[in-house]
Amino acid sequence: MGHRCRECGGEMRQVGGRHHWVESGLGNVYIEGDQVKQWECPNGHKTVQIGGLKNLLDTLAETLANKRGRLTWPEVRYLRKSLYWKAGNMARALGVDAATLSRVENGHAPVSAAVDRMVRMIYQNPSEAERNLMALTDEPGENEEFLITATAAGIVVTTKPPIVRQEA
Repeated sequence: MGHRCRECGGEMRQVGGRHHWVESGLGNVYIEGDQVKQWECPNGHKTVQIGGLKNLLDTLAETLANKRGRLTWPEVRYLRKSLYWKAGNMARALGVDAATLSRVENGHAPVSAAVDRMVRMIYQNPSEAERNLMALTDEPGENEEFLITATAAGIVVTTKPPIVRQEA
């Protein structure tokens, strides 16, 4: 006995060919080969089984992060989700507010060159990016003094906060 259609109960037959993998969240991804099995019933209902899914998802993310052209908005979202990062964390790391990232990820704002590069950098080393980028602040910088002391023993940099002058 073969597979039965979940929608109509009809007998499913295995079919070949490419599968337009819209389930990936990207409209331009197709999948074919030994890891993909597709069935169709006489009423046109389809079922797809994809093996080695984790490896496929990781390979797709790596390919996107290394592609030559600028990332598209669905690709930005795909890379963020492949890291299991929440949108708020990614927005903070990119130095934008959550609403701006939402507009980018939903196609309502363009993917700037800066966002494209930052997303790729974050993808390549997420733990270091999170540690370094999240430690930055959006507070206005102060005019600190930096004193560099260079001796034969090494180089030491010390900072001194600016002197706040009080009005008399």
